[in-house]
Amino acid sequence: LGKLSKEEIYYKKNLEVALLKLAELQKALAFNKMEFAQLAKVGPKEIDLEGRRFYQLEDFDKTYTLEIFQEAAVRNRNEFAKGKESLINYSFDEVRGNVIRKYPLIERLDINGLNIEDDVYYKELQNRVLQIADNLMVAVSEYRQAKPGTATKEAFKRRAYDELGAAILEQVEINFRLVERADIDYENIEKEISLQKQEVRKLNKSYKMSADQKLELLNAQIKLIETERQAAQILAERAVALRSLYFSAGLTPFSKTVLRAPVKDVSAVLKKEIGRAHV
Repeated sequence: LGKLSKEEIYYKKNLEVALLKLAELQKALAFNKMEFAQLAKVGPKEIDLEGRRFYQLEDFDKTYTLEIFQEAAVRNRNEFAKGKESLINYSFDEVRGNVIRKYPLIERLDINGLNIEDDVYYKELQNRVLQIADNLMVAVSEYRQAKPGTATKEAFKRRAYDELGAAILEQVEINFRLVERADIDYENIEKEISLQKQEVRKLNKSYKMSADQKLELLNAQIKLIETERQAAQILAERAVALRSLYFSAGLTPFSKTVLRAPVKDVSAVLKKEIGRAHV
């Protein structure tokens, strides 16, 4: 009615801003829900999705090291199976040794106190990936152009398989580091959420609040919702990275070994495969 006080006008304007933020959050959540519904849509009700639990991977064993997944890749991936048919003694130790000789190990950065959180670590990993990719392209090109049945052709084949092995181990490492980074990010954001919840509880204790106090509480609650949404996004990214890690290590439900088992046994089969390297 045009009779609002200055304090009420101030409160009204800020309330409109808060409502706008909430409306944006609501739209984003509704869109995410729609996307998930399309992704997870399943037709017949009788489909058994027990194996799905493994690919949610909440029980990921953090004692599994990078080398365990790399060894699993050498044991399970078809590229290495082809290499073993064409080459002699194409084992994990040989593949890993070749990578150590040809490319500087990123583990040396750990000795200097650097890890996946550090930009230098990330840059070193990125440079090595690009170098391996370039070398693989050159090796394959030289092999294809070499004259069949010659020693040169065989030498180029060996080099191509060496670079392919390095590329696969690097692919596994990238996915492994992404999982590590997601774990670090989630741990940090969980601490932030805990502090924000404490702040909301503190602000919400007042019985009678001024307009400024009400706005402060409302904005703190909105900030908490936004942070919780970021945490959910990090968990989703971790799930993608973790599934990519298992796939790049050759631990997929589409391998000949796993396809023989019922869907509900997928988890047990894959855990057994990765456990072989762990032991």
